[in-house]
Amino acid sequence: MSSFQSNIEVKITNADEIRMGSPYRTCEIEILGSDTIKIANGGWQDKYAFSSGNEKLVLIKWDFLKNEPGFRFVLVDVNNGKIQEGSRIEGFVNTLSISGKRISFNKFLFNRRKSVMGEGLCCHTDEVYEFS
Repeated sequence: MSSFQSNIEVKITNADEIRMGSPYRTCEIEILGSDTIKIANGGWQDKYAFSSGNEKLVLIKWDFLKNEPGFRFVLVDVNNGKIQEGSRIEGFVNTLSISGKRISFNKFLFNRRKSVMGEGLCCHTDEVYEFS
């Protein structure tokens, strides 16, 4: 996680595992030091990143579909509070960084269908997501 050098702070509270024994967590997030940034309280992953210029913040919002793990990136413009929500991505985020509107991340994905077909259970992949 990155630290922000302004008066804006990301406060993570009520963090708890999403499933028994899972290393991935769900939490509530508060943005302190800004009256323009408004986000929902719960349903977040406990990872986030600021861009190197500290003008963008990326959060991870859980999006489970039929009990399959997924998430959406939420991009916050720190200067004006504008929020963009990305499309759903399957898996769990391990690490992330942001440069402008480009998010680089590593994710874990367990593919039940492939495991039944004998093609492998899971993978860790490095990917890039870019907001338009």
